[in-house]
Amino acid sequence: MESFKDGVSGSSHGWGDINLNTNWISGKICQTLDGGGQSGRMISVRLGPRILYHSHVAVMWGYPGNVIKAPIKVISSTDSKCKVGTPGHVTMYTSYNNVKSDSIQFYFGSGCLDGSRLYHGGAQTVNAQVPPL
Repeated sequence: MESFKDGVSGSSHGWGDINLNTNWISGKICQTLDGGGQSGRMISVRLGPRILYHSHVAVMWGYPGNVIKAPIKVISSTDSKCKVGTPGHVTMYTSYNNVKSDSIQFYFGSGCLDGSRLYHGGAQTVNAQVPPL
């Protein structure tokens, strides 16, 4: 569970398939948010189907690794402000060489801004699995 400055805590988990050769991705990511003056809420998104950007030579948080950016769309939500069908995108990053500085960041437009969150940290916080070259 990640704690944010606005008094909200959250967690996220996801699963899916990816083909970097064809720039194709599919899967789902679920995000649960608690606090911040609101009752607990859940936002589920579908990934893809196309990858917007990917690189095996990215540097984030000061470490080399993989980055993938993909569109997302809300498919289920218990947050009354975040409607089904709301588009956004996600940036997923995983570091190399046994450095665990992985991250996932959600970007949403109006109505779903509370779901725009960054999860970043060691293996206990974010553990991204990226296919080999």
